[in-house]
Amino acid sequence: MLNFLSNCNAWFGKRMFYVVLVPLLLGFIAPVETTKFWTIIATLSFSYMTFAASLEIRIKDFLNRLSKPWLTLWMLLFIHGVMPLSPI
Repeated sequence: MLNFLSNCNAWFGKRMFYVVLVPLLLGFIAPVETTKFWTIIATLSFSYMTFAASLEIRIKDFLNRLSKPWLTLWMLLFIHGVMPLSPI
């Protein structure tokens, strides 16, 4: 199973432009009702794209980050919440 996920990660990594562009366009075109399920799917897919594709980490590392998200959340809070408030 881990080999399959690694192969999927490599395949998506080579085609990241399409992986981002196609769902974005479908989001504007398709009349999908916003439900709890689609909110979870969108959150997981964007977190996958952020950590696995742009940072080029393995699936095992990505799943480890999902199990212990506090450090990542504190970093995001600091970067997007505290840093903009600091004087230049």
